[in-house]
Amino acid sequence: MLRFDQYISEEQAKKEMLLQAINGHEDRLMEVFIQQGPDELRKQLKVRDDFTWSTIFDHLVFSKDILKRCVMLFLPFFKNLVREQGPAALRRVFGLDDAMYDSVFESLFDFIVVANGALFEYVHEQTSCLVTMIKQGRGSEIRSLLCLDKPKYDTLWKDVLDFLCHSYSRQLIHEADYELNMRLLSLWQLLL
Repeated sequence: MLRFDQYISEEQAKKEMLLQAINGHEDRLMEVFIQQGPDELRKQLKVRDDFTWSTIFDHLVFSKDILKRCVMLFLPFFKNLVREQGPAALRRVFGLDDAMYDSVFESLFDFIVVANGALFEYVHEQTSCLVTMIKQGRGSEIRSLLCLDKPKYDTLWKDVLDFLCHSYSRQLIHEADYELNMRLLSLWQLLL
């Protein structure tokens, strides 16, 4: 039996009651979460307030590692998501915007984006856009866009920069060749 005087706050007591209520039902909750998504789980549980939902969500995320399970089951979907929308899409799709989820996001990022190659697929797909950002003097934004801000990703960031620099150089050479060819064509037209 719970006694409210044993908790620091009413919020803590409510959280403990919620966790006891879902204890033993986590597998079913995770099944709905993975198959139908977090919004559907919230709707089925008839959770209206954010505190209750965040308590349940946090328990499933931190104690049951539900997001990793979800990613493992649907890896092609998440790789495709990153390839099309970029690494930050993982934060949006899972609702991991708060800094308290940084370690969870980093774990997912390392698995999907780094280990499974989704980062380089995205960079390859978005090369022209990223090179345009460099041309506009917005190259420093690329590191944040790719979620490579942490020092542990310095080597990966260097590889991305090398690729983008080579792409930029190839583009400049191509533009210079085109310009030279146009000048030669104009000169030939004058001579003919």
